[in-house]
Amino acid sequence: MLPAPQISDHELEEIAEMGCANDLAGSELTEGSGATRALLAHYAQTPRLRMTPLRTPQRTSAGKGDAIMMEASNLAMLRESQTPLLGGENPQLYPSDFSGVTPRKKEIQTPNLMLFFQLLECNTGHHRQFELGLALGFKQVTTAQNEYQILMQPVPEDNGKPEEKIEVDMSDRIARERAEEEARQQALLRKRSKVLQRELPRPPAPSVESLRKLLSRADEDKSKVVPPA
Repeated sequence: MLPAPQISDHELEEIAEMGCANDLAGSELTEGSGATRALLAHYAQTPRLRMTPLRTPQRTSAGKGDAIMMEASNLAMLRESQTPLLGGENPQLYPSDFSGVTPRKKEIQTPNLMLFFQLLECNTGHHRQFELGLALGFKQVTTAQNEYQILMQPVPEDNGKPEEKIEVDMSDRIARERAEEEARQQALLRKRSKVLQRELPRPPAPSVESLRKLLSRADEDKSKVVPPA
């Protein structure tokens, strides 16, 4: 079902008659003298700058005159009204629009047919059945369980020594070699005698050699001695 037309057939006929009247007026103007045609513009064409030597008459915009008349009527009624102290009814004023002085055109909206059927409540039973079925479906939904299961991948065990991918500095390498050499010397020192470990004084090398010679001579003298018979 289509909505009712916004313009009736009678209004369309009036618009057609107005167009015919404008065409007749234009044809009458073309029959005049050249001076008359120079003073009047041809409104069938798009207006251009300086199309006529005289000013084009400006038409009052739609709705502006009504707003001015309403405000003037409101002002006149306020002047004629008595003081509120005397009592009585207040004058009935026209509603004022303070959003701006520029006239606004009211847009005609297409009527909403669905809203009309909703106001008639034609499908109330169907909607109720749908709501009951939806509520029943929500009741059958299982209750949410707040249980979580976290799965973690096993971490591989690194038994081997990690490889040194970073190049070691020369000073650090020398310090490490010195520490290893000192540890090796300490291990060798622990295998030697306590005298060397305590670093006690030892006889010089010449005295040891002379002592060896003296002992060897003593052995020779003992071998030369003849035992008594």
